[in-house]
Amino acid sequence: MNAAASASPPASSTRAGRSQRISRTPAGYQRRAGGAPGDGQAVNAFVNTIQVESIEETERKVPDAGGEQVVARDEIPGVGKVSYFKDTEGGIFGALEPAAE
Repeated sequence: MNAAASASPPASSTRAGRSQRISRTPAGYQRRAGGAPGDGQAVNAFVNTIQVESIEETERKVPDAGGEQVVARDEIPGVGKVSYFKDTEGGIFGALEPAAE
């Protein structure tokens, strides 16, 4: 594979004369279904949620790393404690501390 074929896609590209927005996320590239949502608006893409050992520790560490908590912690009976955050690039993600078995 040559270097051009393995290069990262641009922030926006044109295919068949139509502009398409490509969003860079920590997990890779994904097409947005429209523009990026503004603060306080619903997301318009999948929200990845990761398992953590301590939701409280995660809530402390995310702001220290430049992110922010955007949805307060909630406890889902039989599932666990979950919070949602915004990363430094504006991507939303969740963190879940599973319920004790």
